[in-house]
Amino acid sequence: MADVRYDIETGAELKRDIRPFTINFHGHSRTFDMPGWYPPGNECDATFTQDDLKVYNKSIKRL
Repeated sequence: MADVRYDIETGAELKRDIRPFTINFHGHSRTFDMPGWYPPGNECDATFTQDDLKVYNKSIKRL
């Protein structure tokens, strides 16, 4: 897997990282470590692979 990717809309450089991610659902909240491709700032959204989204799916089921 490449160490760097680029956002297709902004051209911003994305790097692989794990960051805190909070989901809110029906009045409940959960923060967990979400792997993904993240920009250094807020110039674009993060990009997630199918494996990254498995982490999200597990966390929302626990809510």
